[in-house]
Amino acid sequence: MLITFVELGAPVFTILTALVAIFYLVRALSKASAAQRVVFYLRKRELTTQAWSYLFGFIGWAILAVLLGLVIPFAIARAKNSYETVSAWLPENVRGYLINAPTPTPTLTPTPTLPPELIPTQLPTAVPPTPESSPTPTIPANIPPLPIVATPGFPLYYVTPGSELPANPDTLVGFVKFGSKINDDYTLQDEQAYFDLAFMQEIKEIVGVFTYTGMTSGVQWTIAWYRDDQLLAVETQVWDGPEAGYGFLDFNPYETGQEWLAGEYRVQIYLTNELAVESFFTVVPPSE
Repeated sequence: MLITFVELGAPVFTILTALVAIFYLVRALSKASAAQRVVFYLRKRELTTQAWSYLFGFIGWAILAVLLGLVIPFAIARAKNSYETVSAWLPENVRGYLINAPTPTPTLTPTPTLPPELIPTQLPTAVPPTPESSPTPTIPANIPPLPIVATPGFPLYYVTPGSELPANPDTLVGFVKFGSKINDDYTLQDEQAYFDLAFMQEIKEIVGVFTYTGMTSGVQWTIAWYRDDQLLAVETQVWDGPEAGYGFLDFNPYETGQEWLAGEYRVQIYLTNELAVESFFTVVPPSE
């Protein structure tokens, strides 16, 4: 009977579904743990996305396991009770017919045939219509050039057009660390995430250091500086450095007629038109 088959198979499917849910949970925890150890922005984002995907998969399989383990046995028990209740009211011969119902034998239907006089000896050949000639389109002499597409999020006049070479998808760029000066061993003086406004007004220029790997020579990269979501400066260049190592950047607002103000600053590094990393530092008002 169908009920017996489902009753025997439900525990097996419940166990298999639970094992799949456990697998997704283990993978989610593994990806989340790996994301916490990675310092590269793109790799961290990729691992975090994978962790969330496995977590949602675990939730779905766990719900399915609960349905197979609880809902289906309950439904089977209700079906059995209904079957026994209905069978008790049926005559003995009808009850036996329901249990051992004969299998109907299909009856073959002969294929109809046409009389010989209705079978055509040759099908007519369709003659395609003759297409009418159409005038040749003319191309305007002066076609306006296509506009230059700037890096997403930036006004066009900020960006200097560079190389059209696509970025290497395996390129990894680490978070930017900020300080007042770069030492010979690539460490920073006064490295911190919070700077006093008076100190910034004194040193005038801030520098940053980041690590990278997988860079392609000739690819366009863009650096954008913000203060509280206000764009302060953008610089676009063509990469001419080595494939891996340390990268450097600096920002002096006085060179563009600006000055240091208290607020949250951030720097974004784009490769071609893809955001590679985003880092932050804060300038706080002078302490009393």
